[in-house]
Amino acid sequence: DEKLVEQGRNFANKIWNAFRLVKGWEIDASIKTEDNKAAIEWFENRYNQALIEIEDHFGKFRISDALMSTYKLVWDDFCSWYLEMIKPAYQKPIDAETYDKTIGFLENILKLLHPFMPFITESIWQALPHEGPSIMVSQWPKAAEGLDFPAEEREMEEIMAAIRAVRNRRSEMNVPPSKKAQMIIVTSTPENYEEGKHFITRMAYASEVTVTDAAPADLTGMVTVVTHNANVYMPLAELVDF
Repeated sequence: DEKLVEQGRNFANKIWNAFRLVKGWEIDASIKTEDNKAAIEWFENRYNQALIEIEDHFGKFRISDALMSTYKLVWDDFCSWYLEMIKPAYQKPIDAETYDKTIGFLENILKLLHPFMPFITESIWQALPHEGPSIMVSQWPKAAEGLDFPAEEREMEEIMAAIRAVRNRRSEMNVPPSKKAQMIIVTSTPENYEEGKHFITRMAYASEVTVTDAAPADLTGMVTVVTHNANVYMPLAELVDF
């Protein structure tokens, strides 16, 4: 089926573009920030879980399942979420700690991909800081023992659910990303969303984010988006040109 070839081409492009994005960032060692800590811990945990899952598939000779787990880790978790969460604003530098962590994540992802896609992974790996002559003889990643951030992972999943729900609603209403709107998040765990406000602001196209545990008194003219533990309200007038 030619669609499988297209899928492979698109996946290769995704990997290459992720590499180009990361290598294109300017690094500023003077920046000290905790903004990306939650995203880094979430992806570390997600990578560790995926590695255990992939090795289990290999051990049982479920090669197709190992590839699908790797595909989802790269496309969904790394490219669609992690890079979008930590990438700096346009023409702004990134802090050195986040950059170093991201390069490490990318190198380990290439090692997981290498058995399936040897050429592109070798090419990109050679362009990254590395030890040894080839990715073929580099050390296979090891699952970290005791690496577990259940609370942080849960908080990040809540933030991602809110972003996903708002994006879906905006897409249903044909609202372009350039049109930003205020956002009021009503939840029983406001502290979780407070920590991720900067992710929500950027990825859900918000002009301002307010987190509270009580719904506004007047909901007239508000668009409501519901997740499993939060209600998100946006003024309709800021989304639609009446």
